[in-house]
Amino acid sequence: MNVSNLPPTAFVDPFGRNRAAIAPLLQQVSQQILDYLSGAATTSPLPEVSQAPQVRIPIAPVAVTDLLAQIQHLMAQSMNPAHPGYMGHMDPMPSTFSMLGDWVAAALNNNLLSVEMSPVLSRLETLLMGEIARMFGLGDKSGGVLVSGGSLANLQALIVARNAKLGVLESGLMPFGKAPVVLTSELAHSSVQKAAMVAGLGTEGAIAIPTSEKGQMDGAVLRSHLQQVRENGQYPFMVLATAGTTVTGNIDPLGEIGDIARENDLWFHVDGAYGGALVFSDQHRHRLAGIEQADSVTFNPQKWLYVTKTCASVMFRDMAVLEDHFRVAAPHMHTAPDWPNLG
Repeated sequence: MNVSNLPPTAFVDPFGRNRAAIAPLLQQVSQQILDYLSGAATTSPLPEVSQAPQVRIPIAPVAVTDLLAQIQHLMAQSMNPAHPGYMGHMDPMPSTFSMLGDWVAAALNNNLLSVEMSPVLSRLETLLMGEIARMFGLGDKSGGVLVSGGSLANLQALIVARNAKLGVLESGLMPFGKAPVVLTSELAHSSVQKAAMVAGLGTEGAIAIPTSEKGQMDGAVLRSHLQQVRENGQYPFMVLATAGTTVTGNIDPLGEIGDIARENDLWFHVDGAYGGALVFSDQHRHRLAGIEQADSVTFNPQKWLYVTKTCASVMFRDMAVLEDHFRVAAPHMHTAPDWPNLG
């Protein structure tokens, strides 16, 4: 690449020839971030946006001082989760090492699509997700993948469940006679309806089960709806429970729902994007009782674990099911015999 016409700080020279120019730039940005975070208590959790950003793609490089000023302006108008009075949403301030880890990951810029493109981080992903899945009680064959948000995690789980239960990986839904449906709580995240739409079921393919006065899916009502959808000629293949509803944090009776799923040969998914972090608490882990029955679980460390966005995951009881009913081989990617390519 010809960099002769670029600013001296455009890239870090791999021979270290512009190290002296890069170092003060990194120090300036680090200082800006530290000043902002260490003074977060003195600014509003939700500041007013005085002026919308002006978006113009420049022809010539922008001066460093102008870029740093723009960063300062954007930071001053951004939502401030580090404020002591912030409590509006489940998106917390990130831990220090989470920010530093994100910086390192950005600098490495590896692609976790395959072991070839990410020789150590892809291995780390497999090992870490297996460890977390076992914490949820999913067993020795379990594991997971990192995804770009809980919505995509729910979508991937639904697609795998659809393919595994209906056998439509290659043929698609057209040859399938009945209308497949998913049963879920009326308080489930909106991504469930979107996932049903993307999966070819339509938004009405996500059947909303009325909740109790405690905001939980009721087992008896679930059984009744199962009978009703079958009488309507529909084909239920999945039940999706919630561990931590978006607004109030309610947790469905996972054990009871898991039993119903097993009795009816349904895929059992738990959306624990929010409440899944309880598995790390000796005091509150019991609130997730029954999640160990799940075939798949959505879990977002970016919420209660104070990890920078985006950090979300979907875990499976048996990773072989993911391999058999979701993965499409990429012939241009080299494979490692002892490690899967999770892309």
